[in-house]
Amino acid sequence: MILFFLIFFPALFTKAPIYLSNFEAINQLKTFLPSDQDFKFLDAGCGTGRVLKALSSEFPKGSFEGIELSPLLALFATFLTWRSQNVRVKLGTLFTHQLKNYDYIYAFLSPVAHAMLYEYLEKLGFQGTLVLNSFPLDKIAHDLKIEGKQTLFLYKLNFTDKDLRLPEKKG
Repeated sequence: MILFFLIFFPALFTKAPIYLSNFEAINQLKTFLPSDQDFKFLDAGCGTGRVLKALSSEFPKGSFEGIELSPLLALFATFLTWRSQNVRVKLGTLFTHQLKNYDYIYAFLSPVAHAMLYEYLEKLGFQGTLVLNSFPLDKIAHDLKIEGKQTLFLYKLNFTDKDLRLPEKKG
């Protein structure tokens, strides 16, 4: 019972149940990350850390961070990635973390949590790529859609120049 509580209780507050990215989605992420330059990648709600583990070994120039609200999952992700020198896992919530400094933010949360994340990024003035797994935003059109069992939606955001994004939804 305590184990269940440590894993699933945070989902009650975040409106984001635990969704795990499959290996197809991880391979899809690899298709657009740069292999020849430095970048910062955040897995927002990193769960077990397997996205971080898989990407960090193939992109040594990348700096990978994960944030997880569940203490047990954060511990598991830390254990899984402890040998990866370009990975850090933090226990905490996205909405108290400075997200402005990342080039890529990846999230597989829920439609409600994705909308909350988008609004938070807008307030912070985020400039970078937001990648959402399975649940697109209703507010704006995606820039790229990579279809699979878990479809990825990419949004190139630049909130310092609001004219670059039109708030219309693609049909």
